[in-house]
Amino acid sequence: MRKYLILFLVAAVALIAAQVVVGKKTETYYQALVDQVRDEGGELLSHHYDRGWFGAAAETRFQLPITRDLPASGPGVRHQGFIVRSEISHGPVTSNGAGLAEITSKVQPLPDGLLPESYTVELHTFVTLNGKGDTKWILPPAADDQASSGVSVSFAGLDGELQFDPAAKTAEWKLNSPGLRVTGKDQVTVRLGEISVRSNSWVGNSGLTLGSGRFGLDEFSVDNATTGWSLRAQGVTLDLDSSEQENRVSGATVYAIQRLETQGVVYGPGSLRLELTNLSGSGLVRIQQAVHDLSGHPMSDAQRSMALTTLLMSVAPDILAQDPGFAVKDLRVVTPDGLIEGGFSIRSLGLRWEQVSLGLKALRKLEGELSFKMPESVFTSLLEALVAQRLVQERENGEESSGNGLDSPEQWQALVKDESQETLARLLRQQFLVRKSGNLVSNATLSNGEITVNGRVFPLL
Repeated sequence: MRKYLILFLVAAVALIAAQVVVGKKTETYYQALVDQVRDEGGELLSHHYDRGWFGAAAETRFQLPITRDLPASGPGVRHQGFIVRSEISHGPVTSNGAGLAEITSKVQPLPDGLLPESYTVELHTFVTLNGKGDTKWILPPAADDQASSGVSVSFAGLDGELQFDPAAKTAEWKLNSPGLRVTGKDQVTVRLGEISVRSNSWVGNSGLTLGSGRFGLDEFSVDNATTGWSLRAQGVTLDLDSSEQENRVSGATVYAIQRLETQGVVYGPGSLRLELTNLSGSGLVRIQQAVHDLSGHPMSDAQRSMALTTLLMSVAPDILAQDPGFAVKDLRVVTPDGLIEGGFSIRSLGLRWEQVSLGLKALRKLEGELSFKMPESVFTSLLEALVAQRLVQERENGEESSGNGLDSPEQWQALVKDESQETLARLLRQQFLVRKSGNLVSNATLSNGEITVNGRVFPLL
């Protein structure tokens, strides 16, 4: 009997010791989450953590910036505040099995913000004994009809999950929403159908946050009840991916759409891939840190633009040292008149920052390609839009233009058409464009300081 009593006492002491250790570790873990909110630009207003034997309670108030460009004495909401109340159950035994803790949090907006105080979000977090975590939440549907502004918003809700490992600095996001509808006072309604987001992120050897992800939008529409104009898009996706090899970082973005319809005209499917290669990892880390630091300081757009320009100028030598490249690949769009295809790439071959000021001589350190095929009717429509824009700009600037003095829409349209046809004829004569089976085609390369267009060589030096 005494033996069993001793075993019971040992087990009780071990359980108490485990609760003390787990309780302290859980508090440290929770504090790290609070610090992360502050590091991401949030302002901590207050924080209280009351730890007991088998659990804890925490209350944290913080605010996030909405805009930094309003004068200090002027009207407008500058921050959105939140209060987070959390109930924490200590491990090592939880309702989900062995773990460090279970955390149930309720997030409620503070008054005088953009969000109503009644809009509460509940989050459930489970932390394993090795520190990995899983957070799930549901944002309830909400509707807001602002009579004063004439804006109506209907949000169908959102559910999400975040799996994270602070030690490995990895995170996996999953977000899903049935959609959103916004109607403005101008009777323009924007609808977003089912939304899905998947994302994986990690920290590379350079300290840069890398990852991959996909954004999907089932349907998107814009309807103007006043004019009758409408636009509908289906199957919109955006895929992101980045990787690192030594101190070189590369990334790619793929845009795709299955169908786009406006005023009865249907386009699609369409796709486009953008690539950045051989970027300096250390240089990007400097940009990432500087942008993070700038986000915590109030400044005007002009000041922020100047700060970013100065930053990019200081990082440019590191970026060029890795021979970076940029490419537009797999451009493919189906139109009612035919298929548009194209691509573009430009890359540095030993170009250094001190050589950029050499002007045309610096082009010897660049290599590039450009190719496209487009139905002539589509090209003509685009060209007419560019000519009309130029003529309007010249008229607004008071410049001498062939469009001055034309008042009737018919005269204006005739002028735009004539100038567009003259421009197209000139491009064909100079062989910058070639007609082929109802399409306009062009292929150009840049190499050794020479541009070659459809077989014609144009030395730049």
